[in-house]
Amino acid sequence: MGLISESEDGADNTIESATGLIYCVAEEKDKNPAEMENPLHDAIDADVIDRFLQSADHQAYIKFEYEGLRIKLTGGGDLMITRLADED
Repeated sequence: MGLISESEDGADNTIESATGLIYCVAEEKDKNPAEMENPLHDAIDADVIDRFLQSADHQAYIKFEYEGLRIKLTGGGDLMITRLADED
């Protein structure tokens, strides 16, 4: 499996690493990953994401905000991205 793939359970994407997360966020923002305004570590430690994906229960999840988006990542690697402006 690559860094990003379609999820079978309705999630936006499935990722295997923090790098995959960065690429998904960049795609959502229609930017090159190198053009992101803030580094990922301003929102969450990339090592925490990688460890979470390697060891977390598939029902566990983490949520955080990054680049104007709400990110929800499950232990199984399912990634849901919501624009904060869309929540109003």
